Formats: sequence, C-alpha cells, structure tokens
Amino acid sequence: DLVVERSHREDQKLFYSEIIRLNHLITDEDDFKRRLRRHQNKTNNRPMRPLNYYSPKQVLEDYKNKHLNK
Repeated sequence: DLVVERSHREDQKLFYSEIIRLNHLITDEDDFKRRLRRHQNKTNNRPMRPLNYYSPKQVLEDYKNKHLNK
C-alpha cells in the first residue's frame, strides 16, 4: 500500500504538477497518452535508491536475462 501511495505522490509531483505549473493543459486524449508515455519512459529509466541506483528498466532487463534466458 505504501509503495503505491508513494508512486501516486511521485506521479502527482512530476507529471500532473508540471502540467499545471507550466500551464500546458492537456488538449485531448492523444496528448495525454503522449505525455504519459514520455513520463513513464523517464521514470522507468531513472535510477532509484531502493533498486540500488538502478533504473526499473535495468532491473527488469537483469531479471529477464537471469531467469528467462535459461
């Protein structure tokens, strides 16, 4: 539960607040999807302390290499 709450808080801070702060309101569904995709890409490539300063994408790749390529 706590992890999900933190994730939502981070999304609020990084994604939604930026839209408001920069006054770049979402114009339509495609615009939202594009921005969300960009946000997810940045987030999934950002190193994180709980992952020993690896990004989620790096952790996933490492997992796949170790467990799925047998």
